[in-house]
Amino acid sequence: MTDHILPAPSSPLPPMRRAVLAGLLGWACVALLVSASGVLESSPPAVIPLLIGGSVLTFALACASSRAFRAAVLSLDPRPAVLFHLVRVVAGVGFLVLHARGRLPGAFALQAGWGDIAVGLAAPLAALAFPANTRLKWTLALAWSVAGLLDILWVVGNAQRMILLEGDVLIPATLTRFPFSLLPLFIVPLVFITHGLVLARLFGTRPAGHPTGR
Repeated sequence: MTDHILPAPSSPLPPMRRAVLAGLLGWACVALLVSASGVLESSPPAVIPLLIGGSVLTFALACASSRAFRAAVLSLDPRPAVLFHLVRVVAGVGFLVLHARGRLPGAFALQAGWGDIAVGLAAPLAALAFPANTRLKWTLALAWSVAGLLDILWVVGNAQRMILLEGDVLIPATLTRFPFSLLPLFIVPLVFITHGLVLARLFGTRPAGHPTGR
């Protein structure tokens, strides 16, 4: 078992852990205010990948540059991070509804909608796999996280392909308007971040008897 990435019990992590949670709450509040203000509605389409990529990159750099921050993040209970993905059910239903109303192209909305719904509905089952202290639970949690990560990568990549290469105007019009502008501002970056947290915890604590464990 590789425990070296997990915080030691005696580490002074509670203040940093509280700071991480406070930072996430502050980020959510700022995203809500910006989304509700409508300021993104006049933004160019390129702002969508910049918001998503910039947020994920900033978080990754913070983890890479600060051992205390990284340890605090890894000390968080992964179950709330998994259950956060229930929000993907809401987003997926929203995509399907907008497609039915002619406000999103089917080439984006159908795959994104049903994929998000499937991953979101499976999140409670994946949360039950933690602590992933058996091979079966570890494998189930890994399968959910990999499937969810591939789904969101496809959704984001397909959206950018349609916007930048095919000139689609419906997707950016939707993703820059409240409440869907919360997706690039907060929800999608946090989806990537929580998948990273879950994978880091899984590969940091393989169960006894796992063929790649020690």
